[in-house]
Amino acid sequence: MHTPRLLVTVLVAALAAWAALGVGGPSGAAGRAAEPVLALPVADGRIADLARIPEPDWRPGHRGIDVAAAPDAVVMSPGSGRVAFVGVVAGRPVVSIDLDVGVRASLEPVVGTVEEGARVTRGDPVGVATTEHAHCAGCVHWGLRDGERYIDPLDWLEGFGRIVLLPVPAGA
Repeated sequence: MHTPRLLVTVLVAALAAWAALGVGGPSGAAGRAAEPVLALPVADGRIADLARIPEPDWRPGHRGIDVAAAPDAVVMSPGSGRVAFVGVVAGRPVVSIDLDVGVRASLEPVVGTVEEGARVTRGDPVGVATTEHAHCAGCVHWGLRDGERYIDPLDWLEGFGRIVLLPVPAGA
């Protein structure tokens, strides 16, 4: 029976079509690295909710990912860059970092432990998770923007990133 081969063929075709649409990956932005370069902002964090970036941008959606975090967990910079903002937005404590890869990371609800303008490297502590004004219980929301456009942090996360099609093994 050829069902496994047919399934692999259909899966490969679907992934190729998805990749052709430009879904995912920092390589789609001009001048960006082709490899994922960022890390989760919470040690041992697991992804609690995925991004649902709306098109057009003003529609309802989820403009980032939620990473599980205990109250008072140390929140780290996902990459190297300069702290752009530490303060409160819409009643939530936020830390934003202009990353060297050309995107801005926002972390909330996070009480900042760094000052605006400070230089940070990937993994440096930038704040502490709080449960005050969180849109989810026990999480840190991590958003990324390329200019004014929201993008999916998973596309930039080391260990995730763009889908790369591999050859089908002989005899599959």
